[in-house]
Amino acid sequence: MWNVSLEDVIDRNFWTCFPKLKGTVIEENFRDAMEKNEYRHFDTKGYIATGYYEAKVIPAPKGISIVLNDITKRKRAEDTLLQKQKELTRILDSSPVIIFYKDKEGKLIQANEAFAEVLRVPKESLLGKTVFDLYSAELAQNMTNDDIEVFNSKLPKLGIEEPYESPTGVRWIKTDKYPTFAENGEVIGLIGFSEDITERKKAEEALIRDNRRFNEILESISDDFMVLDFNWNFVYANSQASKLVGLEPEDIVGKNFWELFPKNKGTPFEQNLREAMERREVRRFEIHGQYCGRDKLMSTYPSVEGIALIATDITERKKLEKKVKESEHFAAIGQTAGMVGHDLRNPLQTIISELYLAEGELKTVPEGPLKAALKESLEDISEQVVYMDKIVSDLQTFVKPVEAHKQIVNLKELTVSTLAQVNVPENIQTHMSIDEKIKLNIDPQLLKRVLINLMTNSVQAMPQGGEITIQGNTDARKKKARITVTDNGPGISEEIKPKIFTPLFTTKAKGQGFGLAVCKRVIEAQGGVIYFESKVGMGAKFIMDLPLCK
Repeated sequence: MWNVSLEDVIDRNFWTCFPKLKGTVIEENFRDAMEKNEYRHFDTKGYIATGYYEAKVIPAPKGISIVLNDITKRKRAEDTLLQKQKELTRILDSSPVIIFYKDKEGKLIQANEAFAEVLRVPKESLLGKTVFDLYSAELAQNMTNDDIEVFNSKLPKLGIEEPYESPTGVRWIKTDKYPTFAENGEVIGLIGFSEDITERKKAEEALIRDNRRFNEILESISDDFMVLDFNWNFVYANSQASKLVGLEPEDIVGKNFWELFPKNKGTPFEQNLREAMERREVRRFEIHGQYCGRDKLMSTYPSVEGIALIATDITERKKLEKKVKESEHFAAIGQTAGMVGHDLRNPLQTIISELYLAEGELKTVPEGPLKAALKESLEDISEQVVYMDKIVSDLQTFVKPVEAHKQIVNLKELTVSTLAQVNVPENIQTHMSIDEKIKLNIDPQLLKRVLINLMTNSVQAMPQGGEITIQGNTDARKKKARITVTDNGPGISEEIKPKIFTPLFTTKAKGQGFGLAVCKRVIEAQGGVIYFESKVGMGAKFIMDLPLCK
């Protein structure tokens, strides 16, 4: 401390040896301790010598004893530690992450400014408090349970997502907790790092809501919606699409498209899909029956996973388009038929008139082979004229709107008079079973034409002979009369059934194919329906349902 010997300081005055202490807190402490005869202990810095000393003033019989211990190294170490602690505090306070240290009782020993900021309190006010002092009992207990788990397991617990209460409302944090240990390995506390994830949670919740809405939209549409990856495995399918293979939407995910729809392999459908996938392009094309037995408009869109498909059912639209085309076709047929019927009617009337005159003149011809031959020729001509007249009538009936002049008629009486007009060969037997009480409000001439057409068709279908049965009964519950014309001829094959009521369709060598088309128009014009039942080799039954009189 001094570069002098012990003998040089004995009996010297203390203040002479240490003049720098005069007027300092050191002098004040020494004098006060001597006067009061009490023990004093304090640190000095630079007063006695450069460095730190620990001073102990001990009362003695003749005054006081002073013990000075050099604590420079210890104090410098403490100053260094204090400086590091300050630096660490500055680092912790500058972090946006919430950082805290708890002891094993759950009291906060350290907390950074981020922690204080979210709670809007001074940092110092957090020290010594537990989560029960800061949050509701339920939240605090959940946080404490996590602490206990860390203490008991001596392992970190990471990624804890939990709400917390702040002055701005409930927010969310994600916390990692790490145990701290004493030298003997005992857990003495934990350090926590928390990140406010409120905005992320809001974004996630918004995304979930958007996904839910999107899924609701996809589930509500009647189209098949699918997303396939680049290996043609399902990433998503709505309920409409999954129904095609009898699976739930969650069960179809991961399955291969071509395994579920093997019939489409090697078809233009597959080629279109593969090209759309490879070229990453939007593409639209129609498929007919391959994909699910119906007509579909397939739209493809590139997606992050691979390709998205929307299949819109256009079956009914295609049927409508077909009907429109048929209507246009029939309209053209009608125009032609109208012109033909009009142009034929005049010469036909002339032929009928000339035929009538010829039959009159034939009566004046003497009996003999010539008269017989002429008579036979006139009969053939007359038969063909009747057939031609029927064709013209059918043409005009098909073209013109059906005008039904309705009146109350007895069905049995009308049917009996109709049978008398049909030339039924001797090898065909006719049977009739009609309820005498059935009365209809219809145009009798139109219904006669239908019955004549149906019976004529039956006769022509059985050149080798057979049976024709006409029946009529009532269905009081449905307020209708049912009339059937049945034969035991060869029946109608499956391939021609869809065309049976189509105009210009006929299987006869002689015929124009307007008969059944006219029958359909006539019956429907009177509020009824006509259809048929038939099997090859088992005859045919034509059925008409007409409303009863009210």
